[in-house]
Amino acid sequence: DQPFSQLRQAIALDPTYADAWGDLAYLQLAATMWQVDPVPAMLESYRSAMVALDHDPDNVQALLVLAYLSTLVHRDHATAGRYLARARQQGTDLSYWAFIKAVTHDGPLGRCDDALAVLDEALAKDPLAPPLLSARVWMLSGAGRIAEAVERTKAAVRHEAQVIADTLDTPKH
Repeated sequence: DQPFSQLRQAIALDPTYADAWGDLAYLQLAATMWQVDPVPAMLESYRSAMVALDHDPDNVQALLVLAYLSTLVHRDHATAGRYLARARQQGTDLSYWAFIKAVTHDGPLGRCDDALAVLDEALAKDPLAPPLLSARVWMLSGAGRIAEAVERTKAAVRHEAQVIADTLDTPKH
């Protein structure tokens, strides 16, 4: 509840603070994953995203929220694609954008090769990003490349085990 409270406080201080509205929209949407009835939070997320875009038409968080809602609620993949393209044009973090595009847009449309392309582009810059690695395994599975998905999963587990071992072996000062 603290992030929601802080964002609402920021908005109360400045109702035109588009970044706070966009972040609130994203949090509201993320919260729907754990709710029995996600519709009220989705509606709030939509409203917050629209306010963010009223104050900043290029607000990345709002664009990503609207892309997701366009896909999930409206089944309007063309509009979702346009929102995703606008978010990318604004210079959003490539890893974050690639994950969202792969998991909420390309993957559900069965465009696993497109998803793999954006994930590979992001992984070239951030090769150890766990969300990207996970999404890549999901898309490999969706593309029918099961053996490769299994090998990537094994490699990720080995890597995580090594990170944990290295962390435990690091002397504390």
